[in-house]
This record gives sequence, structure tokens and C-alpha cells, in this order.
Amino acid sequence: MGFANVQKVYEPTKSGTPIVVEAPEDLLGWFQQHPYLKTSDPEPVTIWGVEGKQFDVILGNLPEDYIGGSAMGLG
Repeated sequence: MGFANVQKVYEPTKSGTPIVVEAPEDLLGWFQQHPYLKTSDPEPVTIWGVEGKQFDVILGNLPEDYIGGSAMGLG
């Protein structure tokens, strides 16, 4: 289990060249629409009285010529 307070994200690019932008308000939607990530269906969850969504994320298919470290910029 992990928790994140995301402030910035890397916009997906075909070349892998990083473009850093402010994190969107709909971060779940950003993960779901990311072309290189696959997400499970979000499920409602409450932890210590705070409601949120729980979902899994895995790396999908990167373009053959992708040169970046990782799709989310974490590598």
C-alpha cells in the first residue's frame, strides 16, 4: 500500500523527453488516461475517516523507440 501527495507529473510523450507540469486535480483520471499505464477499476476506500479511491497501476506497452527512464518519471 502506498500514499502519495503528488504535486507535479510528467506528461506522457512519444520520445520519452520529460515535460513536467502541475499535477491535475483529477489525478485518478490522469492515471486512467495515461497511454503507457494500465489501471485497475478504482474502488472506494476509507482510511482513518478519509475517503478516497484505491487502484493498481502497472506499466503498459511503451513505444519501441521510447528513451525515458519510466512512464511516470520515477526511474
